Amino acid sequence: MDTTHGVIRSVLLVNFVEQVRHICVNDDQRREVETILKRVGLTPDDLSDGVAFVSLRKLMALLTACSAYFDDPWFGVRMARGLPMGGTGLLGLFVFNAPNAREAIHQLAACAPMLLRPLNAGFREASGIGTLHWSFHSTGARLGDDFQFCQFIAAITVLRFAQKTEQDWTPLNICFEHNEIPLSLEAVEIFGPRVEFGMDENSVCVLLTSLERRMVGADPTLYAVLRDLAHRWLAEARIESDIVARTRREIVLRLKSGAVNLERIAEAIKLSPRLLQSRLEQAGTNFERVLSETRSEMALRLLRDTKRPVSEIAYDLGYSAPSVLTRAVRRWFDMSPRERRHSGVAGPMEPVEPRTP
Repeated sequence: MDTTHGVIRSVLLVNFVEQVRHICVNDDQRREVETILKRVGLTPDDLSDGVAFVSLRKLMALLTACSAYFDDPWFGVRMARGLPMGGTGLLGLFVFNAPNAREAIHQLAACAPMLLRPLNAGFREASGIGTLHWSFHSTGARLGDDFQFCQFIAAITVLRFAQKTEQDWTPLNICFEHNEIPLSLEAVEIFGPRVEFGMDENSVCVLLTSLERRMVGADPTLYAVLRDLAHRWLAEARIESDIVARTRREIVLRLKSGAVNLERIAEAIKLSPRLLQSRLEQAGTNFERVLSETRSEMALRLLRDTKRPVSEIAYDLGYSAPSVLTRAVRRWFDMSPRERRHSGVAGPMEPVEPRTP
């Protein structure tokens, strides 16, 4: 794939296609949508392998074509409203377990460019105002019309932070680089009336006081663990190793439930167990090793950086009893959980053997 035009993880594209199909109310619309999918170059492979990167141009072309067909200039806003919570995977799990909205939005700006390429993004604070800003045009990539996707980014940001802080998150203003179009009722409901066009960058501006609100349901311990892991994993997530990153993500999402085995993770990734194992082997690893490494890294940080009891850490990592965790920690670090907690050693770990305790 030519990545100079931009790439995005296909799971988001799959979510968009499912929503577009759901919007259709009759057979004529369903047939036209399938025609649009073919016209913008989407293939069955783009929609079947949730772990892959796909062309960002295809997503932008899909949104632009659907905006025209459904006669909705604010189609990107419509898509944001329909995206289910959790649709952004590890990024969402990490960001929305932050202790407050300020920390969450800083992490969102830092991590998003690792999953959506190319993207220039950042967050700045000045004169009591916080500004999340982003742009595709300054990257030099030829992506086509990105207005619908920029609508989506702005709307999903406002909607998610309103949900997680349980407060009115109407921005001070929204800015777009694009030409002005009349606001729809749905756009005004989400953005408020102050939407500016023809600006130098796309942005969402809010009062800094609104960023002090706690994120409802956030788990500070989980956030402390995921903070370092997410930055490292996202930074390492090159196209050729994306299957490993996606497997790690799905493992983290399911550890507490105990539903972590090759079959369950393969089902979540929409691959057969045999194909998942084969792709992991092509990346130089296997499922058992990825699971063991994920658990060991989380165990290290929970023991070293928190005062969480060993019994709770065992539950966090999906073990049936503290004794199982104790045996695993001895295998990983050649010491007991208590000894590892008080060792004070923060250096890198040795490679983990893929054995099941």
